[in-house]
Amino acid sequence: MKLIIISYSFPPKPGVGGRRWAKFAKWFQRKGHIVTVLTSRSLEAGSAWSADIEGFKNKVIQVDCPPLPSILASVPKNLVEKVKYRVAMSLMKQKADGNYYDASIGWSTFLVPHIKKLNKEGYTHVVASGGPFNYLLGISEICSKLNMKFVSDFRDPWTNNETSFGYSELTLGRLEIEKEKEVSVIRNSDAVVSVAETMTGYFRCLQDEDKFHTIINGFDPDEIPTSIARTTEKIQLVFVGTLYTKTLRHVNAFRDALDQMENAEKLEVHFYGDMSEKARSILDSSPAIHIHGLVSIDQARNAIASADVTMLFLTDDLTYSF
Repeated sequence: MKLIIISYSFPPKPGVGGRRWAKFAKWFQRKGHIVTVLTSRSLEAGSAWSADIEGFKNKVIQVDCPPLPSILASVPKNLVEKVKYRVAMSLMKQKADGNYYDASIGWSTFLVPHIKKLNKEGYTHVVASGGPFNYLLGISEICSKLNMKFVSDFRDPWTNNETSFGYSELTLGRLEIEKEKEVSVIRNSDAVVSVAETMTGYFRCLQDEDKFHTIINGFDPDEIPTSIARTTEKIQLVFVGTLYTKTLRHVNAFRDALDQMENAEKLEVHFYGDMSEKARSILDSSPAIHIHGLVSIDQARNAIASADVTMLFLTDDLTYSF
């Protein structure tokens, strides 16, 4: 099979959004399929998953995306920056009919020539992953015209997303436009894949067909060390990742429970990754908790491999893991 994978985030660009399809692309390639990846152009590098694309990195094509005002990529710190931010946001609202926070607005126009070229070279299947989501509609439409099989893949919820991509801040009118796009993409898809059964159930409600599938992210045995020497006899609980603001009440409850435990001195709790100052202040008060901050991917993998228990703190709207 000759397969096009489209993901806005993908190695060597850093960010966890590129992990899912970096892993799947690697395994497709190992199974003998021919894979070409289309991703957004970026000057950034240093993805934790660059090694996964080593076998096909010459098949990763970075595609230009309509530029976003640079001021929107930062938090305004003074009056001038706040004014510039408001002006830039006003322009984005005029440009977008739905979600003006979506970084892929207009990207499908740049992707279409590459898809047409690859289709002439014998590529028959396209997988496009979201979020961001805006570009999916244009890709679903061109695949239909070219008679290519189109699979929409969802790493995150689309219009019912209360945590990211700005959907909780949209007006009802703009949200309705996004819902229309969502339904069109689902109907144009030959298959719809999502990372959790909860999401799959939501998408299944949009169209009564047998084309919905759940494929979790899972883990890659290539990246977990097989043996790590123990440095302590204590039970080790480990969290690796980002503690999101909407998880703080759970973080606080965890700290309180830890403080009330008998024999808490038999535990070591380690947090690796990014967190807010608020989260740090909550966790710092417990002597059993060790906060390591950002570490290398190898350090993170070793921490997971040596843990007795790994932890995950969920937000109230994303009450499932994948």
